[in-house]
Amino acid sequence: MLTRKELSDWLNSDEPEADLFISNGNLVNVHTKEVHSADIAIKGDRIAMVSDEANVLVGESTKVIDAEDKFITPGLIDTHFHVAGTYLTMTKLAEALLNRGTTAIATDFYEYGAVSGVEAIKFALKESKETPLKILFNVPLLAYYQNNPFGNTDKVQPKELSKMISWPDTVAINEVQSIMLDDPEVKKLVEKSFNHGKAIQGHAPLPSEKELAALQALGPSSDHESIKSEEVLEKIRRGVKIMIREGSAATNLNNVIEVLTENKVASRHFMFCTDEEDALDLSSLGHMDFKVKKAISRGLDPVTAVQIATINAAEFFKVDDELGSIA
Repeated sequence: MLTRKELSDWLNSDEPEADLFISNGNLVNVHTKEVHSADIAIKGDRIAMVSDEANVLVGESTKVIDAEDKFITPGLIDTHFHVAGTYLTMTKLAEALLNRGTTAIATDFYEYGAVSGVEAIKFALKESKETPLKILFNVPLLAYYQNNPFGNTDKVQPKELSKMISWPDTVAINEVQSIMLDDPEVKKLVEKSFNHGKAIQGHAPLPSEKELAALQALGPSSDHESIKSEEVLEKIRRGVKIMIREGSAATNLNNVIEVLTENKVASRHFMFCTDEEDALDLSSLGHMDFKVKKAISRGLDPVTAVQIATINAAEFFKVDDELGSIA
């Protein structure tokens, strides 16, 4: 990947020449909630310039794409996706998602870990890095905790999860929930994640007010388990970021979106997620593109829908300096 310094030095050189130039497009600007004309120059794997004057970077070897009458959006980001449910390799999954406009997913590979331990998680990460799909890795608490009532597989231990918090790809710890609040190992992992500046993903289906308060006190600031609009409204008023879930295992978008379309609350703390999706739905319905379209069909402003699918997610995971917008 081209570093920021390298990009700056290149732009500051005498005759910089872009690798790719997209002209005449309609940019969906997630920073200003506008749609406006813009030309985009790209060097390597980085956006170099977004401006009506970006054509100064066009040279003889620059590939030019005319995007007249087309809309240009940032890559879409899935904030909570258990990829094993697709039964696809990461190579095949990346191919399917990229064709649908998804360029980044937050996942924990917990199923890999529960079956074959940390090496399996590393294998999935390594394979993913050979594709253009960006993995926002979440430390998989479920690989350690989920099977406890039925006999933990013991494939992943808390000390291994603790090491994962410092992995370069790690942006969050995943699935912190009320049932875990009495587990001292979970508390240690959440505290370490918090101290390392990682996002804390929660799991809070229909909690009592006391349960939600106790969970929030530990650190989780998001939830992907919201089902009813009344539940969503209470959580968002308490500062919980809402991941609007729409997948094969659960379809909550219709109810959750009412908080935005009818209650008219601010959209800045909403995101989209899949949770689980099988290959058939992925092929026939789509992925993040389907969620955006469905939200719009339910009355959500189109640019707001794109913001929810891009910049909101990037800001939650603290990666908005690299993902989530075209700027």
